[in-house]
Amino acid sequence: MRALAVRQPYASLIVNGHKIWEMRSRPTNIRGRIGIYSSVHIPTELEKSDYQYILCSLKHKGYSLSDSLPSYIDAPRGCLIGTVEIEDCFPVSVGTQLYSTRYSLVEAQDKEMYALRLQNPVKFEKPIPIKWTSGGSWANINIPEV
Repeated sequence: MRALAVRQPYASLIVNGHKIWEMRSRPTNIRGRIGIYSSVHIPTELEKSDYQYILCSLKHKGYSLSDSLPSYIDAPRGCLIGTVEIEDCFPVSVGTQLYSTRYSLVEAQDKEMYALRLQNPVKFEKPIPIKWTSGGSWANINIPEV
């Protein structure tokens, strides 16, 4: 199976079904179910602020998040945390706005980006530690069937 490395807290938002788009600098022809690898990257202050904004937006819309999402401090890193299906990938021009999560907008800036449309997330009960051997965002991995 192919796996995509995603920084926390965004990886958790994806496998919990809250983040429905993933922006990338390059397109992909990969479609179907992929693994979500939570990278070891420690969130920056901007990412922490963005995550708090997303949580507030979701709570405002009535989502109960206490059990479903870890804090950015406690979010698992360096492991597979679930799977998701890539439905589509298409270019997004500078200034185009998409909903990064169900209720928060993201605007493409600086250069053309590519949006991966995500659906049908599956969160693993227990993260699966793996060694990420790829130097990039994608890797081939073996995981149990879900």
